[in-house]
Amino acid sequence: MLWMMSMAAGIGYFVTIPWHPFPGSIALKGLAVSTLALVAWGSSLDSRSRFLLTSALALSSLGDILLDINASMFVFGLGAFLIAHLCYMQLFLAQRRKGDRLGMIRLLLTIGLGIFAMGFSLWLLPTLNELGLPVMLYIGVLSGMVFTALAWRTNRTDRVVFGAFLFLISDAVLGADKFRGPVPLRGWIVWATYYVAQLLLTFGVLRELGADRPQSSSVQYSSLPR
Repeated sequence: MLWMMSMAAGIGYFVTIPWHPFPGSIALKGLAVSTLALVAWGSSLDSRSRFLLTSALALSSLGDILLDINASMFVFGLGAFLIAHLCYMQLFLAQRRKGDRLGMIRLLLTIGLGIFAMGFSLWLLPTLNELGLPVMLYIGVLSGMVFTALAWRTNRTDRVVFGAFLFLISDAVLGADKFRGPVPLRGWIVWATYYVAQLLLTFGVLRELGADRPQSSSVQYSSLPR
C-alpha cells in the first residue's frame, strides 16, 4: 500500500507540473518520498541500516518541501539533502564488504564521476556568488554518495548505482537551470530522475539486504529437505 501511495503521488506530481504551484502540490511532492521513508522504517533491515535509510528518505522529503516553499528556503533545502546524502554514504560504507574491489566498468565510472564533478563545479562557480561555499560542499557530498554507491557490494547493487547516478543527473539539471539559465523541460527531467532515483535506492537497499522478503518464509525454506 505504501509503495502504491508513493508511486501515485510521484506520478501525480509529475503530470501536474504545468500547473505548479497549486493548493496541495507541496503535499503531493512530500508524500511521494515520505511514504518510502515509512516503507524503510517498517522493513526488516537491521536497526542501523533501517535508521540510515529512513533518515535519508525523510530528509529528502523535507528538502523537497523546503525547496518548493520559496526561494529563501533554498539553502535550508540544500542542507536537508546534504545530510540525506551523508546518511546514504554511511549506509553504503557500513555495508561494504572487506576486500571487495571495483571492476573495470565501475572504476571507469568513478573516474568519469570525478571529472564531471570537477568540471561542473568550475562551470557553476562564477555564477554562485555568496552560495559558492554551500553549493561546492553539496556537489562534493553528492559525488561522495555516488562513489560509495559504486563501491558498495561491488557488482551486485546495480539498482543502487543507477539510483545514485539518476540523483546526480537530477541535481545537475536543477543546478544548471538555477545558476546558468533555463533548461528545456527542466521540471519533468528533474522530478522524473529524482523520484526514480529514490525508488531505486530504496528498493535496491531493501533487496540487497533481504528486507523485501518475509522473515517467516526464510525459516520455512531453511527447514525444507534438500
